[in-house]
Amino acid sequence: MRERLATAEHVPHPRIRQGTGRRVEITLASGIWPFEADGVPRAPASALEVVVLPGALRLLL
Repeated sequence: MRERLATAEHVPHPRIRQGTGRRVEITLASGIWPFEADGVPRAPASALEVVVLPGALRLLL
């Protein structure tokens, strides 16, 4: 499924949500996730806020 995200071949799928915006906030109900930004691993977190320029980023989770 994840391999098909970039081409939107995954839609519709009950476990995938899609949206657009200049500011994205993600908060986990429990636990932490490892993640990377700009190809650099970052410390695991339970919340993430991303502010982007229009058309500058495609975020796949």
